[in-house]
Amino acid sequence: MDIQDFLKKYNEITTKQIPTADLLRELLDFSADLEKFELSLRNQVEVIDFKNKTRTIQQRGEPLLNDEGVNMMINIVSSHLSNVFKVTNFNERDVDSMAEDICHEVIDLLSYNYKNWGVKKENLSIIVQIVNDFVYAMLKSSFNEGLRKLLQLIEKRETKITPEERRRSIIPRIGG
Repeated sequence: MDIQDFLKKYNEITTKQIPTADLLRELLDFSADLEKFELSLRNQVEVIDFKNKTRTIQQRGEPLLNDEGVNMMINIVSSHLSNVFKVTNFNERDVDSMAEDICHEVIDLLSYNYKNWGVKKENLSIIVQIVNDFVYAMLKSSFNEGLRKLLQLIEKRETKITPEERRRSIIPRIGG
């Protein structure tokens, strides 16, 4: 979930109905983004059938990397994109520098391991671009306190609820 989607969802909820812990968990969790990243590397696409409420993964062509290579790319981006990074305040230079460093790391690994990972030479730049786009987007959420501002907004709205209102809102849930 990106920041714009989160703000839209958050603003739809009234002050008295804020499930703060759920929103924070969803905002800080980047596993869905990581899954989309993995699908891109495997050259797969998620197809959702809303009518039948099913989700399938379809292969679009040959995978860009084999399992070992995909796992290594996931390990690289995961190690650099923890929740700590999401609540950090980066400036534009920090984001650019970190994204560039990670890309150089990926380029180095690909140059040594592309044969072991089943990568075709013509796909090297595509893989680097997929990694770069993903890393840059994740780091950008910390640009100019982006995520911090959202967390402060949640805290401000949550504190507007009086203890009496909280007690009243809990009672129906306990009995129901």
